[in-house]
Amino acid sequence: MKGKKLIAALLVCMFAVFALAGCGSDSESGEVPEKVVIGTQGLMNLETYAELEGLIEKHMDGTKVEFKQFNAGKDLNQAFAADEIDFGVLGAAPVAVAWSSDIDYQVIYSTAILTNTEAMVAKPDSGIKTVKDLVGKTVATTFTSTTHYSLLSALKAAGVDAKKVKIIDMEPDKIVAAWKRGDIDAAYTWNPALGTMKADGGKVVITSGEVGEQGYPVADFAVVRTGFAEKYPAYVTKYLEGIVEAEKVFADTPEKVYDSFANHFEGYKAKDVKEAMADDYITGADQVKGEFESGNFADLIVKVSAFLADQEQIPATLEEDFVKDHVVGSYLEDAVAE
Repeated sequence: MKGKKLIAALLVCMFAVFALAGCGSDSESGEVPEKVVIGTQGLMNLETYAELEGLIEKHMDGTKVEFKQFNAGKDLNQAFAADEIDFGVLGAAPVAVAWSSDIDYQVIYSTAILTNTEAMVAKPDSGIKTVKDLVGKTVATTFTSTTHYSLLSALKAAGVDAKKVKIIDMEPDKIVAAWKRGDIDAAYTWNPALGTMKADGGKVVITSGEVGEQGYPVADFAVVRTGFAEKYPAYVTKYLEGIVEAEKVFADTPEKVYDSFANHFEGYKAKDVKEAMADDYITGADQVKGEFESGNFADLIVKVSAFLADQEQIPATLEEDFVKDHVVGSYLEDAVAE
């Protein structure tokens, strides 16, 4: 009898140990963050729509979501470097700058291939009609941004020495102020600042879509801090589920997105938003099957880094294998499968 009791006791202990081990395993694979912090620039993109309409929170299963406002990609990079944010959307150029500076995040989605969201506008009395007319002029842009990259690329394509143009570094709100004061002749920036200057008589000289056709395309990417992704992989998928839902709204009823932004961005009507959002959009499903699997996104970032290295904006061209390792499509694949 004592032997049977001893065996029973041992079995109970064994089951308890296995149960505890199982609980520990579940905890590790399904950890829940205290909160999710998203850095935003207030751009007219699908992440911003998902923010405004609560779509990201909807997929976070009750986990608190905090949005922090930044002025430009370089500011987001500083926040990522300090582990202050978990997600953000920024252009290919600041991504290349970040990876050249050992800032550790992964590209997980593209909000758009930029065509009309970013452009160069000139004052109507500046005498600037083409890129070649920029010689001797003052042009404002945001350094290490996609617009900075596109400006330098446009100058190169036009055969203009960038040293013959006075290029000054300003964030979008400061660019608008400088424009109104008459301190600058032209600016290469993005919406909503771009729209403000166009409404004030600014003439479009060249768009990022046109620069892209000259061999220098740019895109905006959603990124996740690698430390967060490794610890909370399910929440990377949840974040993308919110954006994919926004993507479906935009595809089926785009006027809902235009109206939402018109209510949010001062001075914009729905028709203005429609014009501002005339970029090239690739669905999440098509990104998984195409851009991630083919390596197109990785190739774009490597090409941008090569140009930036040539312009001495970063130390060297990024290694192709490194970039491919940090352009991760698996989270989006899970998100579109939901």
